[in-house]
Amino acid sequence: MSREMSRSEDPRGPATGRAVLRQLAEGTLPPAEFERLESALRDDAAARAEYVRYMDHEAGLYEEMSFRGEDLPRPAGDPHDGAAEGTARQRRMRWGQGLVALGTLAILIVAGLSRLPGRNEPTRFMEARLKGLEDAAVVTHASGIVQSPGDRPLVMGTRLKPGILELRQGEVQIDFLSGARVLLKAPAELHLLSSTAATLVSGSVGARVADGAEKFVLGTPDAAIVDLGTEFAVNVDRSGDSQVRVYDGEVEVSLLGEDGSTVFSQRLKEMETVKIDRSTRSVRAVDLPDSMFVTVREIDRSSLNVTPAYAASIREAKPFLYWRFEESPVDAATGERRLRNEAGDGPGGRIVVDPAEPEAIRIEDGAVRFSDARKSRYLVADAPLEKINEGAFTIELWLKSETFHWGSIASLVVPGFRGGGDKHMALIELAHGTKMVHKPSVVRFLHRHPPGGHNFGWNLFGRDTCMPGEWTYVVVVKEPDELRLYVNGALVRSIRGAETAGNDSDPYVFTMGQMGFHPTMRKFQGMVDELAIYRRALSPQEIREHYWTMMAGNGAKADEGPVARNASEGRGILPAQAASGSATPPSGRRGSGLTSMASASLR
Repeated sequence: MSREMSRSEDPRGPATGRAVLRQLAEGTLPPAEFERLESALRDDAAARAEYVRYMDHEAGLYEEMSFRGEDLPRPAGDPHDGAAEGTARQRRMRWGQGLVALGTLAILIVAGLSRLPGRNEPTRFMEARLKGLEDAAVVTHASGIVQSPGDRPLVMGTRLKPGILELRQGEVQIDFLSGARVLLKAPAELHLLSSTAATLVSGSVGARVADGAEKFVLGTPDAAIVDLGTEFAVNVDRSGDSQVRVYDGEVEVSLLGEDGSTVFSQRLKEMETVKIDRSTRSVRAVDLPDSMFVTVREIDRSSLNVTPAYAASIREAKPFLYWRFEESPVDAATGERRLRNEAGDGPGGRIVVDPAEPEAIRIEDGAVRFSDARKSRYLVADAPLEKINEGAFTIELWLKSETFHWGSIASLVVPGFRGGGDKHMALIELAHGTKMVHKPSVVRFLHRHPPGGHNFGWNLFGRDTCMPGEWTYVVVVKEPDELRLYVNGALVRSIRGAETAGNDSDPYVFTMGQMGFHPTMRKFQGMVDELAIYRRALSPQEIREHYWTMMAGNGAKADEGPVARNASEGRGILPAQAASGSATPPSGRRGSGLTSMASASLR
């Protein structure tokens, strides 16, 4: 390293000397020296440049030594084999810890943020500078935050890759793609590591992880909290001590050793609270007030505001099946709750739930709500839909999800089939975490003809994530030689060709809420309303009319509706609307200002 890098007369030597950087790489640099190094890197451009070169060199050595320590052969019966392997492992471990510190400093240097900002400085998110990282989470709520001009806006719908979130004002709620929901309150610093893990460096978070979601790990400076299907809160104070409160379910709290492995663990149950003391490396029960902790915000669970004008426009289009979910009378003979068909000659339906889980499906305020359940639960038409696939058909509905998940919403299946969903002819889903390539939590329209198997089928995926708590309008159209998917009144995907759709005169059973009749697969969690099925293809004009009739019925003007709102929030017009020209309501209709009516265009 050049002697010109640091001209300090400090008797400890240069703050950016090779010995200092070697200690940093090995994870043995004292805190005081770490602060001195940060100061030098902040103030000296040459030091920063040399530091980056050194980091690159160290990373290369780490990779080379990792290879040699693991893959080079040893003489048979070498008595030092175990010791040598242990020494190599310890060296790799120390270097790995040091490289984490190096990488963190690199992010801070590039962003010019080596000094922790105060409350009056802007909130910012620093994405990790690594290629190929997948999205970890999506912002689902943000309020009271201030950002610098030019920074990527932290607004509802912003997708986040691994990185560092420094929150200086307000609060941000993010939904991890694994199913965990986390609310962060300022001042706080949260490191997003992946879709299943994050580290709270300072501040307060509330977290909720639904049953059935992937395991989520929230780290603190010296501990890790692993959810067991729960809601909990964590604080990290200025001294690095942590407090953990469990509101529902259970968590496993682990004290971590120097290599990041558990050295002591304790399971916490509902309403138990502990303090993790950094100085004594202990976990002890404490009695703390609720005001010290934060809890996640509930998503908007309000029903769709359906006007008489919208219902009249659907009836005018003449569906043969129209379920409005206004009520669910009980059949005196069977005890089942019923669904009434309000147009045409199509069948009504019934609600099928296990007696042990009667609330798995509820009719509330004119909509049907599907909750997670251990047993099978679904809606099914009273009779198969005759000749539904003989020519064209359209399925139209509104949906609102409660979390990011893979859930089947509506399907047409072969009568009498009770297997694992193999006999689908048509399927509408919220696709998330599948083995196919698409954005998180998007609408999927699958068509298979002839029905059967998992090894074929035409897929139309939406372009934008369906945000939890927002109503989304979905229309799928099947014609003999074309499939189309519309989201919020706009055409987003289509496939055309002689072999695309396929026709037959067979009857198909219509189901909603899960993967056909399969007892455990892909249970949709959320609400559905205003379901209509037609024995013809709705035209693009009719679809736009239906969408904007709903929007106009909620009282907004075009310049106050979702198009203007998205632009003002930095979210932009929905790409599909811009492409199809439907950003302006047809026939003079006006857009709605209802926040939950339009899916966010994700950044």
